[in-house]
Amino acid sequence: MNAEFKQPNAEKNVWSDREALPKVSRGSLAVAFLSCFLSALAIPLGGSEMLALAGLLILLALFAWMTRSAFCLVSALVTAFFAVTVALPFGVGFGIGTAALALTLGCASCTYLLTVLRHRLTVLLPLTAAVAAACLLLPDPAWSLLCLAFLPASALLAFATCKASPRTSAICFAAGGFLCAFLVLAAALVYAAYRDLSLEAIQQSVAVLRERFLGLLTAQRDAWLEAAAAAGAEIPDAMQAQISELLSDGVLAELTDQIFSLFPALVLVGCSILAFEAQASLNACYNASGLRAAVTRTARVFTVSIPASVLYSLSFLLLLFLRPSSLAAAVAQNLCLLLMPGLCVLGVIRFTALLSNAQGTGKVFLLLFAAAILLCYPGGMLYMLAMWGAYSNVAGALQLYAIKKMVDRQ
Repeated sequence: MNAEFKQPNAEKNVWSDREALPKVSRGSLAVAFLSCFLSALAIPLGGSEMLALAGLLILLALFAWMTRSAFCLVSALVTAFFAVTVALPFGVGFGIGTAALALTLGCASCTYLLTVLRHRLTVLLPLTAAVAAACLLLPDPAWSLLCLAFLPASALLAFATCKASPRTSAICFAAGGFLCAFLVLAAALVYAAYRDLSLEAIQQSVAVLRERFLGLLTAQRDAWLEAAAAAGAEIPDAMQAQISELLSDGVLAELTDQIFSLFPALVLVGCSILAFEAQASLNACYNASGLRAAVTRTARVFTVSIPASVLYSLSFLLLLFLRPSSLAAAVAQNLCLLLMPGLCVLGVIRFTALLSNAQGTGKVFLLLFAAAILLCYPGGMLYMLAMWGAYSNVAGALQLYAIKKMVDRQ
């Protein structure tokens, strides 16, 4: 093995000469092929709750065996748990959790095969087998095409990896691939429902989806009120009036409008989270199979641009003064939601560094402050982490600029 492959921090693009790469073991390739096949097959089978739960457990075990990374395993569990929690009220919790984990693991394993195989078209074998198996198991064979959902993200992530792109760029490439798959699926559903892809058909499908979501909120409201009445709880009249006002049809309709105004940002955030998990899992696969030199420093370090940090800060401050129902507030909310995941990751990294450098009472104060925020206002922790990430990013850039100016003067 060459010396350059013993240096995981080397910045040379080792993918520029694929023939010089050390060959990975057959066991690693077999696990990657099996992971790609099972991940592709699990996506269209997510509609069955029992199959989805079994697939979720199998994928988690295979994920742990493939990456041997505690961080990737915990982050995948958190992502799957979050997806299940969000989708559980809609009756598809385990299916969505399995799909999210399958997209992450499938993208990582498929990208791994695309980058280490001498013949890249070989990666089509597990995908073709998954499509064939899905055609036999599903009542509608057209749904078997969902097995290819992570293929665009894998192709773009493999392109960014072979070009030795920075980690943030690689994540953006993968997120673009997931977004393309989502748009193709949405277009197919609209065309299957209306046999048309015009603007009117899209608007009608969005209106139907909004009505269904509002109906779901109304049904949950009615079920909660009936359960409270059946329990025989004595609620004062004043409190009953407040509850009726907070859960009125107008309030639920306004809440639905706010959620649907954030729908573009929610889609992009979901694609970004899947891309981040897939890229982290890909790096873990390289480490586990003896390709540590492929994970250069630029592929490991996560950065956020200064303009993105400034834009998030300005959007967050504008939300404090704008009316929630205004168009400007909707744009600011979408920007905040879109930029929040990356800045939260950066905030966690910077807070961890700050905590490791603190000593004595300073470290105790930081731990107690973080625990108090997490227990009292869990949702506010995300905003605080994102604001801390934006602040530390801008402050660090200004400090470096000041140091550079000082050095130039001297």
